[in-house]
Amino acid sequence: MIRALLAVTVLVVLILVFYIPSTRNAQFFRDRMQAEDALTATLWGPKIANRIRSRSSDAPAPSSVLFPIPQAAAGPRLGNANKAVAREMDAVNLRLFGNRYFESIRQLQTLAGYRLSHLTYWLPWLAAFLAASLADGGHVRQIRSRGLDANSPETFGLLATLVTLVTCATIVSLFLPTSNPPGLWPCLLALVAVLSGRLLASFHVR
Repeated sequence: MIRALLAVTVLVVLILVFYIPSTRNAQFFRDRMQAEDALTATLWGPKIANRIRSRSSDAPAPSSVLFPIPQAAAGPRLGNANKAVAREMDAVNLRLFGNRYFESIRQLQTLAGYRLSHLTYWLPWLAAFLAASLADGGHVRQIRSRGLDANSPETFGLLATLVTLVTCATIVSLFLPTSNPPGLWPCLLALVAVLSGRLLASFHVR
């Protein structure tokens, strides 16, 4: 089940990264990022919105590492060729990498990087909550290991599937062409923390 979720997640991300930009122009993704930035400033305040925006500009987009999209000026250069051949090569590079499709993909990567900056911003704030959830789960596991409350393999499998599902949904949410509410990201992190604690509590080695 977990492997199937991971495979579906990779397939959905590929569709979002390479198909959706063919149906939306670059301005569409810019508008989504501006709308989410305005919602972030309204919900969390301008100071937090500025920090998230600056964090996004400093970090590469998450899909740029997995799916690097060349720039129009990144094509091969012919240093010793005559000017006519060089102009033709520049025109070819521009047609290949400077068209509307590749520009839309780059803007989608920028939007995904902005959303990822939300996750990285809230991660330190929820680290203490994650540690407390894991500590509570470890304590419950110790009690169950003494035979006071039997562990259920079915519960462990269900919780492991839920953790994987939430993680995969978070990854897919980075590339969705819709406007995601800024409160979604800390809620997803908190949900993963709670489920991870329950998962540890249900773990049992025979």
